[in-house]
This record gives sequence, C-alpha cells and structure tokens, in this order.
Amino acid sequence: YLWRININGEEIVYRNAIGITKKYTFNDITGIRQNKKGRVVVFMGKRKIFAIDDFLPFGPIFVALARQRGIQIDEIKEKS
Repeated sequence: YLWRININGEEIVYRNAIGITKKYTFNDITGIRQNKKGRVVVFMGKRKIFAIDDFLPFGPIFVALARQRGIQIDEIKEKS
C-alpha cells in the first residue's frame, strides 16, 4: 500500500493512495468526526484533510492521541 500515516511527536505525515505526501501537526487539526463503525475524518477548518477507514486498526489510536491533545471529536450517526 502507498497510503500511510506516520506520527512523530506533533508532526503527522500523510501519504495518500497515489503517493502525494502532506505534513500536518496536531495544532492544524480543528476537529475529527468518527462514525460508529470507526471511520475517522480529520478536518482543518471546514476542509477535510484526510480520513482513516473503519477497517484500519490505526483509527482508534489516532483518535486517542488527538483526544489527549484536546481536539474536538464528534461521533456521527450513520445515514439510513
């Protein structure tokens, strides 16, 4: 897989499925939305910066790290 997230202290390096790499810090994150299945969507302002699908074990770890840093985490309900 080319997709990857690495966390080194406060720095988050995100590489998408086609290999484009972007760097963020936890301070850049303004909010996280998580559904009941575990899919995590990360926002900077109103813009989605990346998502972690529910089948990946890294989602809960990322949410826990964000919660430790006081980032708002909203649980969203599934659409019927």
